[in-house]
Amino acid sequence: MKNKKIILIILILIILAIISSIFIYSNLQKDKEFETIAVYIKDIYTDDIDNYIKQFSSINYIKDVELVSKDNFGNHLNNSSLGNKYGSNIKQQIIDLFPEKTNVLSLTIDTKKTDKFIKKFQNKNYIEKIEKTQKIYSDFLKNNSNIQIQAFFNYGTTESEIQKAKDIVSKIDGVVEVQVYTNQEALDELMEKFEDNKDLLESYSGDSNIFPNSLIIKISDSQEVNNIKEQIENLKVDNKSVIDECKSNDASLSLIIKNLDF
Repeated sequence: MKNKKIILIILILIILAIISSIFIYSNLQKDKEFETIAVYIKDIYTDDIDNYIKQFSSINYIKDVELVSKDNFGNHLNNSSLGNKYGSNIKQQIIDLFPEKTNVLSLTIDTKKTDKFIKKFQNKNYIEKIEKTQKIYSDFLKNNSNIQIQAFFNYGTTESEIQKAKDIVSKIDGVVEVQVYTNQEALDELMEKFEDNKDLLESYSGDSNIFPNSLIIKISDSQEVNNIKEQIENLKVDNKSVIDECKSNDASLSLIIKNLDF
């Protein structure tokens, strides 16, 4: 009987020790501070990226591992308080700018262990670089996106003048790409958006099209937006002014990119 009591006491002490350990561990976890770092996998190793995700996920001081992808970025943006401030069109523009596929892993890591992790993994043959950053998505987007300007032609501008204007604009410093966006494409896009009422828009087809032709211009440096817009607005073809106005998406995009913090 005495032995049974001793065994019971030992079991109770073991249970209390386990509960105490769990409580201490939980409190320690609560006191931990986490940060986000970016791990860039070399292109030749991207086929093995799932294995690297599993490897990093198994490390006890890493809370979360996520592939920086267009889908994940879209989910973050749509579910964030920032995303709720903007309409679906603006959000979709930002998502469209994000690359379809990346080789970057976002790691949520115990701040006290970050240097240990970097020291251990930075020279691995499959790792290109490791960066400390709190804004992986915004930095990645900023480095891979182009500000877009739309230049609307005056009504009556000929196809020849439009082509000449495109050639001139493409040679402006800071311009990455120029595409002609015809008034028919504008009408088609509007009809697609309002599919249930597209019959109402069919009367604007052909010669009755009320939309102006335009150029879609992508530029690489947001600091040059106003300078490039001014050059385009003052553009002349054969001594004739052909541009009615320019609009850019830089204000909304720059504001969102600046405030993204996933």
